[in-house]
Amino acid sequence: SGQFYDGDRDRYIFGINVRTVKWVLISTSYSLNKVRLPEGTFDTRVTSTRVQINFTPDVTWSNLLQYDSVSDIVGLNSRFRWEVRPGTNFFVVLNQNTQRSEGRPRVLQTEITVKLRVTFRF
Repeated sequence: SGQFYDGDRDRYIFGINVRTVKWVLISTSYSLNKVRLPEGTFDTRVTSTRVQINFTPDVTWSNLLQYDSVSDIVGLNSRFRWEVRPGTNFFVVLNQNTQRSEGRPRVLQTEITVKLRVTFRF
């Protein structure tokens, strides 16, 4: 609980983390915000699920699926990371937002990023 702009907010978070095997982590959480402002009150709800797979210490795949009740959008962030050698990392990231329209999911945005990060030491 605490101040939120010109009003107050109560925030409740519930979550659980499960490690099925030592290289897979699954977590899920639910967050409820009850906001009271002079202009009015509203509630927001955010539900998220995260799955992280560590294939090796050098190769990981992280996924986050999240829904919020205000925008009514489901967002997906999926990131593959490969540490080719110390100081050199290769990433592929997928971000996608989906919203229900006329009872069917509609993709609002899809973004794919490929990145190579190299550290030069001298």
